[in-house]
Amino acid sequence: MSGGRPPAPPTPASAEVRAAVLRGDPPRAWAAYTHLHAPAPADTVWAVRALMLLREEHRAHDLIRAPVGADAPGARAELARILLFLGRPDDALRTLDAERPERLTPLDEAVWWRTRARTLAFSRSYRLGLDHAERAWDALQRAAPDEIACYAPMVLGQVGEFQLYTGDAHGAHLTLRQALARVTDGSSGAPYLHAILVEGALHLARWDDALDHLLKLGAARGACQQYRTRYSWGRYFLAIGDLDRAEREMQLVASAAFEQVHRDLEFWARLTLASLRAHAGDAPACEAALLRAEELLRTLPSKEHHAGFALRRAACLLRLGAPPDATIEDLLTRAHDVHAHIDLPLDAGVALLHQCELYRCRGDAARLGATVTALRALCARLRNPRFLDREFPLLPELRAVLAGTLEGLGPERPVLELTTLGAERLHLAGHAVHIPMRRALEVLAYLTEHGAVPLNVLLADVFGEMSPRAARNYFHQVRHEVAQRLPQVRVLYDAASREYRLETSLRIVWDVAEVRAGRRALGGRLFLPGSGSWWAEQVNAELQAAWDPSGWP
Repeated sequence: MSGGRPPAPPTPASAEVRAAVLRGDPPRAWAAYTHLHAPAPADTVWAVRALMLLREEHRAHDLIRAPVGADAPGARAELARILLFLGRPDDALRTLDAERPERLTPLDEAVWWRTRARTLAFSRSYRLGLDHAERAWDALQRAAPDEIACYAPMVLGQVGEFQLYTGDAHGAHLTLRQALARVTDGSSGAPYLHAILVEGALHLARWDDALDHLLKLGAARGACQQYRTRYSWGRYFLAIGDLDRAEREMQLVASAAFEQVHRDLEFWARLTLASLRAHAGDAPACEAALLRAEELLRTLPSKEHHAGFALRRAACLLRLGAPPDATIEDLLTRAHDVHAHIDLPLDAGVALLHQCELYRCRGDAARLGATVTALRALCARLRNPRFLDREFPLLPELRAVLAGTLEGLGPERPVLELTTLGAERLHLAGHAVHIPMRRALEVLAYLTEHGAVPLNVLLADVFGEMSPRAARNYFHQVRHEVAQRLPQVRVLYDAASREYRLETSLRIVWDVAEVRAGRRALGGRLFLPGSGSWWAEQVNAELQAAWDPSGWP
């Protein structure tokens, strides 16, 4: 990646504790720390990392207070990570905001960005979380080699995880495979990566791939607690339609998560059990599972949890024979709108599917048809016509009605028009799109022309007048604004090649390409007249030199 601060060597005092953590030996790291006579704040930060690997969040929380009080670099990032594990995302975000990332080592900066990615995903938007996860990966590239080797699977894995959640299942699969290839004896990322790969395979309806990762998840050294693995098995059995085995797994998960006080996992397991009991027509068991999930919801403040509960409650009521009235419709609409707002299109699609079931039960053919059209468009945008397959075992009647209708290519691709000659405008399907960042159009045009490009090359070509840090920040802000204003357009990062590229389901029409192909006249217009970048000057010179007005009226 682009330049930045050189990796900061560890202080001699923390070398032994640090080395044991990076080797993947947290017991040894903790033992080394307890034998230090006067541990420095850096020692304690590494000891806290050892405790987190040992799943001792409360001891880690007590220990990190002294380094935070001493304003030790990296201490606040670790405290925020602990607070997130303890279910306090708002406190974690406040702690991160109190830190100045520019004073941190590359590793501490990567931890800061990665933790912030998770907190913002919970509280605001998964696409914003993806942006921050990619910044964490960018920062980690400047860390020491042994730190990169240890942390790369988890940092890159988070990028893949958020790619999956925001709808890019194919891109997530590639990123997660790259992360898995980086797992070493010293890193602890394999179970986490296999669990996310299971989810990705289920979203793509690749049942054999999901089973393969489940088997590896169970065999991985240092695998997650057993109930996490069982949860993945339950998801798999539900997707392939083995509902009895799915229910057995989820019962085990719910009981174990209750004993371990793992509220998040118990919540999702209880919702799944409610859905399975509703499918079996067992109203009392379904209502009991929903009541427990609602009780857990009081301690789970994220919008995702509330939207998930609304979705499953509505689906259960409908399945148990409740009238398909406005109450259920309102729950499903709310679930769809919240999931879409926080950039979880896969879950928004599930809400739409259950709206189809509502209209089927109501006998409303017109609204059923309109909702199916919206689902087909979503499948086309996500380039994934089968992401709803995993939900159909709970909706057998709807599956029969919709057989084959969700596997089309969707509507014709809309046109994204880039106007860069003589004026600077962006239009989607004929409607103007306003992106507040003045250079956003130039970034889109640059990536349209170059395909995949390293960040340092792009920054030099387009933002050469800025400092490297200011240019990087501007570029990432452009990516965020583009994602907000044009969700069909993604500026993706390829971890293997360390390049950024433009990916979209839209058809791009760029006036410069039209001129080069002889389909439009240049007419003396300047390329990006408000830019002045090195790249803009080069394109202008090329166009003016090649332009022959005699061939045009």
